[in-house]
Amino acid sequence: MAANTAFRDRLHRLRQQVHQMRTATWAARASAEQALVAMGIRPADFGASDAGDIIDVTPPATGAGLILDTVKRLAKRTSQGVLLFVAVAVLGVALWSLGLFVGAALLAFVIVTRGLGLRIDVAAPRPA
Repeated sequence: MAANTAFRDRLHRLRQQVHQMRTATWAARASAEQALVAMGIRPADFGASDAGDIIDVTPPATGAGLILDTVKRLAKRTSQGVLLFVAVAVLGVALWSLGLFVGAALLAFVIVTRGLGLRIDVAAPRPA
């Protein structure tokens, strides 16, 4: 019976914590909506799928910042290109080595079967 009481107490505390979290979340959402209304943005606008609803709050880069941003973007794209090239090269080497392995295995199979005096005949297809 004591275990049942302990479980009820823990469940009650958990429900209180969930209620407190919901209340805090509701208060944070309400204050955020009030701040948006104060800035002249309707909260109903959020959730729309239109790309025009996105608000960019970063100031545009000018001067040295523009050059630095351009260099960063160029370096990122270049590194992505190099990584793509390396990935394709590694895949090519792997496929080439797989082809060599299959070819060597087939050649060994033919040499062993001929050495044992076996002959594998593949019949030509006949029309039905």
